[in-house]
Amino acid sequence: MDALLPADHAHPTGRAQPSRRGSGPRHGESGLSFPPAPAARTFESRDQLVARRRAAQRAWRAACERAERAAQFLGETLNAPLSAAAATAREHLENAQRGEQLARTSYYRVAEETGTQLSRIERTNPGIV
Repeated sequence: MDALLPADHAHPTGRAQPSRRGSGPRHGESGLSFPPAPAARTFESRDQLVARRRAAQRAWRAACERAERAAQFLGETLNAPLSAAAATAREHLENAQRGEQLARTSYYRVAEETGTQLSRIERTNPGIV
């Protein structure tokens, strides 16, 4: 992962589904929702490219942390005697793992896009970096 990027979590987009557990919004199965990748982006400044890459990495890190917490919770529920929460914990872990995979894929896509564009900026304007 890029050393420049902090481990905050990203803000999900507004695409929400109704929650099965209440009336609040539910962002996809994994808690993450990413906008579709546009075919061709308009020109972005170096700062915008770096910010986009950082946001994708924060989302990935947050998804990794959710998966780790879900795995830990599953381990705790499996060790508890007669725990009815084990099935729910297993479901949470599976959802968190799917979210981590989605976030990782998104990060690598964004890193590739922004890396190409940043290289182009550096070649055309070497003093800006």
